[in-house]
Amino acid sequence: MTAAKAEAESVTNATPVENKSLEIKPAAVPVQSSDAPETQVKSKKHKPSRSTATSDTAPAPQSGDDWMAKHEAILKLTQERRGYDVLFLGDSITANMNLKLMRELISPRAMNFGISGDRTYNLLWRIQNGELKFKRNIPEIVVLLIGTNDMYEWGGLRAQTNPETYRGIKADVEAIRTALPMTKVLLVGVLPREQSPKDKIRERIKSLNKDLERLADNKHIYFADIGKDMVEKDGSISPEVMPDFLHPSADVGYDRMFKALKTHLDAIPSDG
Repeated sequence: MTAAKAEAESVTNATPVENKSLEIKPAAVPVQSSDAPETQVKSKKHKPSRSTATSDTAPAPQSGDDWMAKHEAILKLTQERRGYDVLFLGDSITANMNLKLMRELISPRAMNFGISGDRTYNLLWRIQNGELKFKRNIPEIVVLLIGTNDMYEWGGLRAQTNPETYRGIKADVEAIRTALPMTKVLLVGVLPREQSPKDKIRERIKSLNKDLERLADNKHIYFADIGKDMVEKDGSISPEVMPDFLHPSADVGYDRMFKALKTHLDAIPSDG
């Protein structure tokens, strides 16, 4: 099974509120399937349905059995007293983050709000539906990593073009800035995927990241392309770093990722 076709059923790393008995009925809104090509979990709980998004930036939730429950769990985290100084937003690459390692290498008050299978417009819906409405102690920096799922065809959803994926990511950045105008955004380029550096998706990702870099104003929005830190000298991806050639491994992969991001985070000037 290739990484592009693997399906996801991961959970958020929001351990403070993780509760498998949580039962929340999805809202009565048009939805899209959460059977995304993000992990190599083979079990299937439901058949994927097509997205009802009317354009590449139209916000829409997923229709997965537990997607709305994950969203509700994240909403609870926004009400925690201590707050977070660095917040990661994204899909399963964010959801699967090694929380212990993240807090050792990034910040003791770092947190990840990721839901597996998300495309850019799923994240846009989450942002517009309360995931950045913090009760207190708003994040100083939001680290955004999203877009890899948009670039593949899966579960009845067509692969989006680079311009469409770019517009989706741009919409997410703008939504973050609207929700948290005092917070800085570190936009992370889409990570390389597939083992061979000659795979056609690699060139698409490089091209997209060049466009994304132009969104940075180095005042409120910053850009980090850490692709070179995730591949070997010959450009290939090691199974030790990304076992499925998409997701960083819990130890080696996320260690590389966090150390690379830490350099960029430290370079962002503080307003304090």
